[in-house]
Amino acid sequence: MITNNGANADLRGKSTDEKPTNAAPNTLYLELDTGTFYFFDGDTETWEPVGGSEE
Repeated sequence: MITNNGANADLRGKSTDEKPTNAAPNTLYLELDTGTFYFFDGDTETWEPVGGSEE
């Protein structure tokens, strides 16, 4: 289940959750079970891992 992190645009959920494609540009997503952060690029509607490559 994806949850909103309070008033921030940041999201959090598990790696098995489907990340939204309608998120605001520059939104961060934290996978709670892996500790990986993802950055949403509003132009290409993709989630990119922050600080390295996706495993």
